[in-house]
Amino acid sequence: MTVVHTSRYTTLTLFVRKTQKHFGIKIEFTFPDEQQVTDLVNEKGMFSFLQDGHKECCGVRKVKPLRKKLRTLKAWVTGQRKDQSPGTRAAVPAIQVDPVFEGKEGGAGSLVKFNPLTNASSQEVWDFLRVMGTPVNKVRVARFPNPPHTVLSLTRL
Repeated sequence: MTVVHTSRYTTLTLFVRKTQKHFGIKIEFTFPDEQQVTDLVNEKGMFSFLQDGHKECCGVRKVKPLRKKLRTLKAWVTGQRKDQSPGTRAAVPAIQVDPVFEGKEGGAGSLVKFNPLTNASSQEVWDFLRVMGTPVNKVRVARFPNPPHTVLSLTRL
């Protein structure tokens, strides 16, 4: 498993330690390009995303490192669900050729994307996590549906 660490996520370290111990796995980190983050912060400030949306900040801190990591894989697993954003995710399939990112072989169609939770409701996911005793990030427990600058999880296949 790999986590894209945005360098803005303060509760991540404790959560990763608990997750590694619970599942007996090693979690790798992928970070944004230091110079790109430095340039963004020096030009627009630490909280520019509050004024101009999340596109530029997320592009530097999440999308670019994610794109780089996915180029080393043939497939990845997400936690996307239809109920998270019915306007944009209502048709998320369980398995698809990733329409945005490229995989190890390069080019369109080179990356498979698994969305195993697509038909699960938020309540079903929370119930499952509770029953299984799965570590849960404190930000999620506070019920933030999609906090800015969260981490993205990838599973190597």
